[in-house]
Amino acid sequence: MKLVVAGCSHSNGSEIDGVRHPGNPHKAYGGKIAKHYGWDMMNISGPGWGNDWIFDSTMAYFEKISDPENHFALIGWTCPGRYTLYCHVEDKVVHVCPGQDASCFAEPSLFRRVDQHYKTAMLNEHTWRHEHYMIIAMQDFLKKIGVNYLFFDAVTANHALGLREFNLENIDKERYFRLNDEQNSYWNYYLQNIWDGNNRWSQHAPESYHDYWAGLLIEYIEENKLWPTST
Repeated sequence: MKLVVAGCSHSNGSEIDGVRHPGNPHKAYGGKIAKHYGWDMMNISGPGWGNDWIFDSTMAYFEKISDPENHFALIGWTCPGRYTLYCHVEDKVVHVCPGQDASCFAEPSLFRRVDQHYKTAMLNEHTWRHEHYMIIAMQDFLKKIGVNYLFFDAVTANHALGLREFNLENIDKERYFRLNDEQNSYWNYYLQNIWDGNNRWSQHAPESYHDYWAGLLIEYIEENKLWPTST
């Protein structure tokens, strides 16, 4: 059995070892869930990843597998407003996050695009609509090929914010942990409880919180029988 974890830096275990990036996925909640069940793990998360890159990377992985019944997908959706650009000057993909200083990009046109985006269009209706339909598309694809899965919000409580205006009936609520709860996300809960402020960078949670979050997800998986062997 293989657990496939997709998400941003939180899913990647950033700062657990005191080094901001890269992280330690095996000490993050995904690695702890895999260890609990005795599963292998594939972690396809990364720092700064937006939902578009999470979506594309996860779809690309599952399109290639021949044994969907032997996989469980755990997707930690990040906040809207992040997106992916290709930087021609640096010849690489760039993951752009809100609050990022766009002047760090060598390509002037990229700097202008990022700067304009965060001034005018970061959380408009189109952005929220895009998030909503990616979630539905991923859900329907995983169901079609027979992959068991669980979604949750990793950074912001997306469906309690801009996505509340959309039809949530198309989302399988049983397979979306804490859907439509205003403080449902992994990061919101961490901030509410002030878990442990001693981690080095204070932008990600320490390993103790990953242990806690993994326990919540394991309990939810077993209570809802999201995996036949989780009894």
